[in-house]
Amino acid sequence: MNNGSRPGVEHITYVPTTVSFLYSSVALDVFSRRVVGWSMASHLRAELGLNSLEMAVAQRRPTDVIHDSGQGYLYTSLAFENRGQQESIRLSIRSVGDCYDNALCESFYATLECELIARSTFSGL
Repeated sequence: MNNGSRPGVEHITYVPTTVSFLYSSVALDVFSRRVVGWSMASHLRAELGLNSLEMAVAQRRPTDVIHDSGQGYLYTSLAFENRGQQESIRLSIRSVGDCYDNALCESFYATLECELIARSTFSGL
């Protein structure tokens, strides 16, 4: 999520806790590889992806950007689509089975997993 026409990407993963899972959504600026939006919740409702998009919009005030996300209902919801249109963000959905579409987010989450999640135990929500 940035100024100019460089793309942003967004993806969700889960973090195991002693009780259940904590779900995390991040929005990354492809150019800087910086996390510009994030959201965590104990559910997988559309607001999880929308909240990370909202944070990215608030931080970057994007114009004419492409924002790539997965095909899940969080990113294909009307609320997500409407918010993208309000900000003139061109929403793009990844193709199925293309490992390159999501490589940046997967790399971020792999680092998070190795540096933090695998070394910690998180108590219940």
